Amino acid sequence: MTFLLFTSMNLSFLLGYVDIGLIPKGARGIKVMEVAEAGNFLAVRSKDPEKYYLNGGFIIQWNGEYKVAGTVFQYDRTGDLENLTAPGPTNESIWIQVNKRSLAEPAGFGWQQNVLGV
Repeated sequence: MTFLLFTSMNLSFLLGYVDIGLIPKGARGIKVMEVAEAGNFLAVRSKDPEKYYLNGGFIIQWNGEYKVAGTVFQYDRTGDLENLTAPGPTNESIWIQVNKRSLAEPAGFGWQQNVLGV
């Protein structure tokens, strides 16, 4: 199992869509969570920078289930806190991004995943 944490210091100087991590093909038990409230949005895209599965093109989607990379992600946003979970396995690698809307807002995210056979 892998757990990674990105804090406001890592991303505070960036705006727009910023890559925060790559979830590899075959990942299971995926959990992406915002650790501090902010006015930012999580996004999920393929390796193709033009193909978004969630919150791409500056369009923010509703809470719900989204088919992504061969699994179903549950996207939940309560106030300014977001979470993404998926049982996996993923059938392709996917990028987790944050859409930073202000330099003043913190961005803190963490995630964990299980990767079998790696």
